[in-house]
Amino acid sequence: LQDIAIFKGGALRSLSFLRRNPDWFMLHIEDAVLDDLDDLIPADTRRRNVCLSGCTVGDASALERVNLTELLILMPEGSSDRARWQQIPCVKFGYFEYRI
Repeated sequence: LQDIAIFKGGALRSLSFLRRNPDWFMLHIEDAVLDDLDDLIPADTRRRNVCLSGCTVGDASALERVNLTELLILMPEGSSDRARWQQIPCVKFGYFEYRI
């Protein structure tokens, strides 16, 4: 699998399944609640695309060690997370808020 999309991921608490698939290129996760993103870190330097939609993430610092081409963050209207996510190094960054 290179493109992984998880919708209705409210029960997702870990990304450890990514360890078995280090070849992923695009990852889209919706509505997950994650303590951290440590399992996102691949062993290589290939470029990756990540989209987190409505996710609650405790520690996002692992993204600083991933070679990101694109990082998209979609959050409910009124969220105040833009500054936090904007600090993650990537080629293209997008932060969008949506109405519930």
